[in-house]
Amino acid sequence: MPLLILAVMAVIAGWITFDGEFQSWVLGALPEGEEAEFVWDTGIFIASTLLAVAGISAAIAIYIRREIDPDRVRESQLVKPVHRLLERKYYADVFAEYILVQRLFYNGIAKAAYAFDRVVIDGVVNAAGSGTIALGWVAKFIQNGQAQTAAAMLFAGGIIIFGAVVIFQ
Repeated sequence: MPLLILAVMAVIAGWITFDGEFQSWVLGALPEGEEAEFVWDTGIFIASTLLAVAGISAAIAIYIRREIDPDRVRESQLVKPVHRLLERKYYADVFAEYILVQRLFYNGIAKAAYAFDRVVIDGVVNAAGSGTIALGWVAKFIQNGQAQTAAAMLFAGGIIIFGAVVIFQ
């Protein structure tokens, strides 16, 4: 039913074109400042109308009157490649799945992101962890429980912070 409605509307739009009304609708929809010229081609009009009538006649013969077996039509040498192309949706799924997703995304972007994560991110995290372990190993000798050592470290830290503020101010 939706295709029938669209077909009727297309025929009406085609006949409106004879009076020039359709051109004004289409050309009026262009953005401001853009100009276009409508060109009428009778050959295209006749060929497209005949093609549409042939398609409608074939559909009636195959699906309504059952004069032609659809499986035989589908398997004929003339229709089989077209049927395969349409059945596989112009190979858009093959392009999207195998080329874009598998090759470009998985084998390209995802592998690059994985390598960046493994080398750069893990490298920084592992270095920070190793530095913390090393600092803890040194700190265990400094933190010996003596109040004098803690006071000396506190004083040394204050001097370092004061020096940094004075130098970088």
